[in-house]
Amino acid sequence: MKKIKLFLIIFLLLFGIKGYNQNSKIDFGIVAGPAYTYLTAPENKSLNKYPRVAFSSGIFIELKLSDKINYSSELLFERKSTLTKLLGQMWIDEGNRPSDVYSKQHFDYLTVPVSLKYELLEKQKIYFKAGAYIGYLLSSHGVIANSQHNAGEHYNRTSNYNKLDFGFLFSMGKQLMINDKKYLLFEFRYNLGMINIHQRTDQSVKTNSFVFLIGMGNLF
Repeated sequence: MKKIKLFLIIFLLLFGIKGYNQNSKIDFGIVAGPAYTYLTAPENKSLNKYPRVAFSSGIFIELKLSDKINYSSELLFERKSTLTKLLGQMWIDEGNRPSDVYSKQHFDYLTVPVSLKYELLEKQKIYFKAGAYIGYLLSSHGVIANSQHNAGEHYNRTSNYNKLDFGFLFSMGKQLMINDKKYLLFEFRYNLGMINIHQRTDQSVKTNSFVFLIGMGNLF
């Protein structure tokens, strides 16, 4: 138990927590869940971008700062996806019919969200979070498909995008105690991208996502 707690303390220190003492309470756990993701590109009116379902998963730690406020830090693998309707059409073999052309693209990020967690209702274990995140792009690739979702050309466009993403997060959640130490959590989160992820400077492409996280935590 002491080794586990020492690991958690070091992890907290790596993310800027310097006020730890031996009486502080630390939570550690895992989270995962589906994400409703989309990109915004207001300068590029010719492309219609549609949301897609992706996912997020990882680990979290929390440090209790006061009776109502916790500091939370996470390490997540996040997939953010989008469906883009391209200009032009392609032909479907069956019946020699034209079809709209789509690009199914996803972005894989290693993300570190940091936030303050405020307990709104103590007995019901309902909380609110607000903070920021920074993401590191691992890869971006996709496929060109027609309206019947028949796959065509696969592509890798990782080099077209900046490695770093940054944004703010806001969430509401509830903890459900299993016993004195363990609990389940259910959290609905909104991630608002703030910077252009594309290499081109003449357009601004930003990530956005709604995430429903389910997890399990343990109090040390």
